[in-house]
Amino acid sequence: MTNTITLKTKFETLNTLEDKGKWIGIKYRSIVNSDRKAITEFDLPLGQLLETIRMENPDRPQLPVARLRECGIANIDRRRRSEALTLAQNWEHKTMQELVNSKRFSSCPAIVREFKKLTAEEKPPVVKTPEQIAQSVVDMLEKHGISHSDFAKAMAVHMKPQISEAA
Repeated sequence: MTNTITLKTKFETLNTLEDKGKWIGIKYRSIVNSDRKAITEFDLPLGQLLETIRMENPDRPQLPVARLRECGIANIDRRRRSEALTLAQNWEHKTMQELVNSKRFSSCPAIVREFKKLTAEEKPPVVKTPEQIAQSVVDMLEKHGISHSDFAKAMAVHMKPQISEAA
């Protein structure tokens, strides 16, 4: 007959490797579950509080340190506060809810990083017309004090190999 192993069982009293392994497995699940709870029980309320404080002075880029001290959150690392604020601001977003419900993430930084990666808009490549490129060249020539005729000669030298290949 085996004893039921719980976290209240002292690790030192366990005799077999199997019992010790089972205890460690239970402890690991407990740690992971508590980390996941931290997202909704600590980081989200912190972010919501920060949002409220930010609304007090929406024109200021940073939150006043004095106000953070008054609220008792000045000692929380600024990166943690920033991630919590991002979490709270995007909590209702469909992608954020999918990430939270997936239970793949056990920390606020990881879930925020993944959210930003999934929601980042890809910038289309900048396409310039020949006229825009020519204008840029003229502007650079004037900036560096190079005459148009000197540039034309240098360009002709560099274009000769390409012109002969095209023919």
